[in-house]
Amino acid sequence: MLKKRLDYSQLKVIQLNILKDVDAFCRENNITYYLTYGTLLGAVRHQGYIPWDDDIDIAMPRKDYEKFLSNYNLNGSKKNVYQVVAIELNNAYPYPFGKVQDLSTVLLEYSDINYPLGINIDIFPIDGLPVDLKKSDKHFLKIKWLMMIMNLKKVKITIKRSFLKNLILLIGKILTLLIPYRFIVRKMSYIAQRYDYEKSDYVSNLSCPDGKHERTSKRVFENSIEILFEGNNFYAPIGYHEWLHNIYGDYMKMPPVPERVSHHKFEIYKIL
Repeated sequence: MLKKRLDYSQLKVIQLNILKDVDAFCRENNITYYLTYGTLLGAVRHQGYIPWDDDIDIAMPRKDYEKFLSNYNLNGSKKNVYQVVAIELNNAYPYPFGKVQDLSTVLLEYSDINYPLGINIDIFPIDGLPVDLKKSDKHFLKIKWLMMIMNLKKVKITIKRSFLKNLILLIGKILTLLIPYRFIVRKMSYIAQRYDYEKSDYVSNLSCPDGKHERTSKRVFENSIEILFEGNNFYAPIGYHEWLHNIYGDYMKMPPVPERVSHHKFEIYKIL
């Protein structure tokens, strides 16, 4: 396969084009979505990408997420260019949330996950939570345990770590050998859907939650507003201030310079 290596500025152009297509499809098909995580923070604080960020995240209530998965590949205007992938569509898919990828590109991530992907954006389902705080914490804990096992299986042993850390990592990998990756992903998805979004007062992304502080009143997502991101209007939840404050605290304050780095490691290519 002939391919040309791309730089991070080209990566962002391709990601933005994917987002534009997803936005157009959602508007045409009455599917609710919101910018989320660093993409939402970037839109609010920088009107675009956080300068050191290198991905795009959106979220959808579970019902809209399932509608999107069922229809995008069949009815998208650029279905030969962009493709949604998810565990609901392919048993071999190794993540508990969906992605829309550009089929003319290749993304090689430095991890033990061996699943071919192009440059992509992440799509997270939003699910319900119990009203009772203790039950909610237990619900998060089940997901976090599965995430820990999943991360243990995918992280690479490297000379950059100490011998002791690599030894502990190796023991952990051996202990989880008998647990198939797709079993963990499906189990996470099953647990995440335990509480119906439509019937819940509190909600969260449970496919890879950053912590129980992601527990949010559903009123945050009950309406949307348009917000500028890289010169284009996209949707944000009406209660974005509350959500960003829960996740990031004083989100308008820039982090210390040493923390202004990407957390993703990969190579990107255009197929010629």
